[in-house]
Parts: sequence; structure tokens; C-alpha cells
Amino acid sequence: MPSIRRTASGSGATNSIVEDLTDATVSTGALQLRGGVLVEKALYIKGNITADGGTLNLGDADTDTLNLAADIGSNIRPDQDNTYSLGVSGNAWSKAWLKSADLGTGKIENLADPTAAQDAATKSYVDTASSTVLNIVDGSSNTQAVNLNTDTLTFNGTTNEIEVGVGAVDTVTVGLPADVTVTTSVTTPTYKISGSGANDSHITSNKATLGTTTETVLDTFAIASFRASEYFIAITQGSDFQSSKIMVGHNGTNTYITQYGTLVSGSTLATFTAAINGANCELKITMASATSANINLIRQTNNV
Repeated sequence: MPSIRRTASGSGATNSIVEDLTDATVSTGALQLRGGVLVEKALYIKGNITADGGTLNLGDADTDTLNLAADIGSNIRPDQDNTYSLGVSGNAWSKAWLKSADLGTGKIENLADPTAAQDAATKSYVDTASSTVLNIVDGSSNTQAVNLNTDTLTFNGTTNEIEVGVGAVDTVTVGLPADVTVTTSVTTPTYKISGSGANDSHITSNKATLGTTTETVLDTFAIASFRASEYFIAITQGSDFQSSKIMVGHNGTNTYITQYGTLVSGSTLATFTAAINGANCELKITMASATSANINLIRQTNNV
């Protein structure tokens, strides 16, 4: 603790301050003042500052300025919960650099509409965004626009045609039910009737135009996949026609063929044979006349 004492008496007496050079603590220091201190000019302190107890007031009006050149090494905690603001209206902070933000039960207010993909969006912007228009395009490239703000999009299921299922969590399934009714026609290269193993069968159709008496391959099927085929063949040559049912089967080496149910308007227009050629079984036709003929064929094939 410093002491103040007179070094002489009389008119030449002076006062001296004896300094304690140890670091200040809560109870010791080079200078202790029991009363208040008023400093009217600048105060410069080179060491650390510790202010204990009470209230620390910096400035007495919003015209005063507090400059912090140092880093803050602690939390900034308000005296009361949900009472004080960081910034005020008309004096907002320019930008806040945050790793995360916990608003508790609060909310973000006064957002501007976004101008970039990463900007936060206001409710009014989302409600009126152009992305709320759903375009539905059919197989003929016809487009129907559905405004999800004002229009209602409804999927109507029809018994034996289209089935619509609505899931519990934002899921809508549109598909074919177990039984399907087709009121016009189905166009497909191969129509498969599914069964169990060898009970599967495949129905295909084909057409050809011939103008020769040379034996010609009319149809083939893979011997590794199919055991036997039934053909329904219709031939038109000028004003004459012939229709026949033909059965073709094989044992992997030899073919077997039978023709039945033949209808002709005049003489027989064609005859048929079968043979194995590599991995395929072939149905061959030989026309009786080289006059151009149209041949339509429907084949039903059973699995091996």
C-alpha cells in the first residue's frame, strides 16, 4: 500500500508517495482510494482492468461511442430473459456471422422475398411461387396446367381399369388393379399369359407378303424356351383365301407338325412344313402360285 508523508518541516516541506510495486489484488495495490474518483480527461491504462461488484456504466447517451478492438473472450449474457435486443429499429447490425441459431420458441420476422436459391423464403413468396403450377402431359403431348393454389387435382379410380391408392404419408399410387377390363384393344408385340412354370403362354401376331413358290420361313421360336406352338393362319391371294390351324412341336432334335381345320375358297393356296435350324424351330410355307399373297398369322406358344 502506498503511503504519503512529509519529508521536511517548514516552508520547504514536500510530500512523497511511496509506491508498492506488487500486482494489484482485490485488497492490495499501488494506489488505493476509498472514495470516488473523477477523471475529466483521458484515462490510459496499460495493464489489465478488473471491475468488481455493482453496475458498470459506459457512456451516458447514444451519442457516446464504445470501440472494441480486442476479441471478446466470454459469453455475452443479458441480465434478464427475453427483455433486451441486439440492435434496435433504425440501428440494425449489418450482418451476423453465426455457426448456428437457436430461436427457442421465437420466430424470424420481416424477411424480404428471396433473390437467390439459398435465400430464406417468406410464406407469401412460397404461396405465390410459379413452381405451384403442375403440368400434366399425355401420350400425344397435350398439356394440362394445374395451379395447385386454386385448382384441385383429383385421381379418379375406375373399377377394373385404374386403381388409385392414397397412403398415410403423402403417397398416391396410380396403377392397374388385379383385374383389368379393356373396352377397345391392346396393341403389343407379345402378349403373355402368366401361369406357373410351363403353364406360361405367349401370343404374338405377324404378317407377310409373298409372291414366290420358293419355300419360305414364315415364323420361328426358340427351342430352349418353347415346346410347342399353335398357329392360326389366314391367306388372301386375289379373290381366293385359305385359313388353317397348324400345330408345331419338337423334342429338341426333331419337329412334329399337323394341320387341321383348313378352309379354302377354291384350291389349296399353300402347304406348311417345320424344321429345327440351330437354336430355333421354323415354320415354313410353300405357295402353290407365285401371285402376290397376303398372309396373317397368330401364334400361341407354350413354355418348355
